[in-house]
Amino acid sequence: ILKVNNIKTILFDNTEYEDEKHNVINKLVDKDIIYISENKNLGMSIALNRIMEIAKKNSYKWCITFDQDTEIPENVITEYSKYLDDENIGILTPQLMDKRRKYMKLYEGDDEYTLINQAITSASCTRVDVWEEVGKYDEKLFIDLVDTDFSKRCIAKKYDIYRINSVILNQQFGDIQYKDNAIGRFWLKMAKIFKDDRIGKLSYKKKVNPLRIYYTNRNIIYLNERLKKIGGIGYENYKCKNYFSFFVLFNFLSIARGKKKIKIIKAVHKGRKDGKKLAKECKKSNNYFE
Repeated sequence: ILKVNNIKTILFDNTEYEDEKHNVINKLVDKDIIYISENKNLGMSIALNRIMEIAKKNSYKWCITFDQDTEIPENVITEYSKYLDDENIGILTPQLMDKRRKYMKLYEGDDEYTLINQAITSASCTRVDVWEEVGKYDEKLFIDLVDTDFSKRCIAKKYDIYRINSVILNQQFGDIQYKDNAIGRFWLKMAKIFKDDRIGKLSYKKKVNPLRIYYTNRNIIYLNERLKKIGGIGYENYKCKNYFSFFVLFNFLSIARGKKKIKIIKAVHKGRKDGKKLAKECKKSNNYFE
């Protein structure tokens, strides 16, 4: 959390109580660290809201959020600080790089920042009053598309998202392993020829988590109903333009690449079912964002 010449850390523990772990944490906590635990996993959106509530209570204007596995860029504070007085900005976010994914490329131009439509949660700096104005993080989501939904609502309220090109975040997206052989190199070459990152993904083995498949299917149906007055959630994350393409590219590829195929199929079915239920509740209560 940033204030003039002052940095305070808020740690939200989304795990169950363990004596040894908490003893270590308690030794680290001091006046500049606020530790929060509710002794269970409440999900990403609730954790973010609790952190932002403390930021507001303590009159902080900006908050940088990090996942537990984030490698924090050394220059993140100094570079973000250059933009904190611009009230048109809702979120400052870094360039993203997963060093394991050889097909990913960084922007190498001269622009100090780039206007974008979406920021991920980790290493993003969010204006506290913007967080409140756009309706906070949607606690129905738990995980997956939390940042996509929030970014969409920021843009709809006419706040800019600046990607600060000098800040580079190495973030590991998923549990993957590069196929360091002729097959892996072949798919990387095809991705370069056709300029399509989706092809490059075939150069990796991926561990598919059925729980994440469930939440992605659930949340994308729900959010496309809740946000339909501002154009829906969009499918940019999945390199496609509509739900049919998402269903084919995301679900079929997940089934093909995952080992627990029956569990993945069940996760898709349950996610779609629960997503439709949430969408129906949204429609019934007229709980639309506009």
